[in-house]
Amino acid sequence: MERLKDRIVGTWVRMREPKEGQGYTEYIILLALIAIAAYAAVKALGSNVSTAMTGVAASV
Repeated sequence: MERLKDRIVGTWVRMREPKEGQGYTEYIILLALIAIAAYAAVKALGSNVSTAMTGVAASV
């Protein structure tokens, strides 16, 4: 029973220690913003790029 209590207390102490997850969260937010910007750029420029690529393909 004493070992179980020690394991529970040890787990509780580890859970309360500060984590380095804040850095990961910042990277995830940055990655999401980059993905949103890339999506918006593709939506805005998609038809223009498609037309340009068709012209390049035709000239080859």
